[in-house]
Amino acid sequence: KHKAVLSLYKVMLRESEKFTDFNYRSYALRRIKDGFRANSKLTEKALIDAKIQHAKENLSIIKRQTAIGQLFNLNTKLTVEIPKH
Repeated sequence: KHKAVLSLYKVMLRESEKFTDFNYRSYALRRIKDGFRANSKLTEKALIDAKIQHAKENLSIIKRQTAIGQLFNLNTKLTVEIPKH
């Protein structure tokens, strides 16, 4: 079960990196990290299973939103996103 949760965590982070908007991307990454950290001490199986199911539902939302975002990407970058040379 631990490997499945870790895999879900990594997939959610990877998918969130696909948000074209810096603010959405930062928010999603922060929420994922905070959520998994907050639930890392859970021991009740039913509650863990419910949290995993909720994360899977959120993953499908992230995938849908990143796909939509990429369809309408205006390719505008914020100053903090532009690499310095």
